Amino acid sequence: MSHTPSGFEYLIEQLPFLLPGLIISFVGMVVAAFNLRQLPKPAWLALFACTTLMALDLGIPFIRTWMFERQLQSGDWYTRFYVVTSCIHAAALGLLIWAAFADRRQVYPPEFFESGGRDELLRREQST
Repeated sequence: MSHTPSGFEYLIEQLPFLLPGLIISFVGMVVAAFNLRQLPKPAWLALFACTTLMALDLGIPFIRTWMFERQLQSGDWYTRFYVVTSCIHAAALGLLIWAAFADRRQVYPPEFFESGGRDELLRREQST
């Protein structure tokens, strides 16, 4: 009779492979937390995305072990599990991409300032 590792044992076995992603997720969470006041929308998006990625990395070994213990590793359950986790992973990456471009200010080329465009822009802002 073979021994099925517990969720914690499986997590420890997988740790060398998960560690880079866990470190990046943690660093992303810290950077996002430090930027909550200056850039609230991108910071919250990044914080939520990094938390989701970390939860996936830590949760998948436990759920996978639970599935093995209940003999749910047949193709149907296994496929559903990995499709759902892949979709959640893709959504978290999408949030990170959104965070990278959220609340960006318009950038003007140098010619804009050389041609007096800055003065026109300031006049428009003062009139509103």
